[in-house]
Amino acid sequence: MHNLQLNEEQTMILDTVRKFVADVAGPKALDTDEHRHFAREQFDGLGDLGLYAAAVSEDAGGAGLGLVSLVVALEELGKGCTSTGRLFLTQAGVVAMALEGLDGAADAFEQVLMGSAVASYVGPEHGIAWNGSALDGVAEIVTGAG
Repeated sequence: MHNLQLNEEQTMILDTVRKFVADVAGPKALDTDEHRHFAREQFDGLGDLGLYAAAVSEDAGGAGLGLVSLVVALEELGKGCTSTGRLFLTQAGVVAMALEGLDGAADAFEQVLMGSAVASYVGPEHGIAWNGSALDGVAEIVTGAG
């Protein structure tokens, strides 16, 4: 078994997210989940902290802090507000990393990293398929789409 020790940057992310959860996300978690509200303040706050760019390489405009930093933030968010954690995972983990280095996606990529656009993932498991030129299909629910 490996004993994972967080480095200085990862510890800083843990402390920052822990404070964010205590001050912003945690107090609103129950209301957000019960009433199925989009966690706008929490979403914007994560963008203000620059967390969407944590795992994206510096060459691509991110912070280059790696996947452990992403997971540290995600775990702490999940403890306090699962809705905020899921938004973070989609924005920073799925979409930002998928767009990194993709030709023609520079504008969308920058918006995702800054949190100025809400990213959603809709894939084959949601009934959506790529038909060669566009997405095709209908999804009942697209999480994070506003």
